[in-house]
Amino acid sequence: ENISPKEIEDLIGTHEKIDMVQVIAVKDVKYGDEICAWIKLKSDCKMTKEEVAEYCHKNLAHYKVPRYV
Repeated sequence: ENISPKEIEDLIGTHEKIDMVQVIAVKDVKYGDEICAWIKLKSDCKMTKEEVAEYCHKNLAHYKVPRYV
């Protein structure tokens, strides 16, 4: 699949708890690359990687949801 990191960053960045996000590819033996999202939360906010995944699943195709957060 052709995946645009910018598309994922733009979506994740709209969440009210998130201050900054950077999406990168990390090597994976089975798939070649997997998606990793580095996220900086706004001060006094907490968020689990499951919450990030749930937010992404609502707005992105399943193969665009970051495996690593």
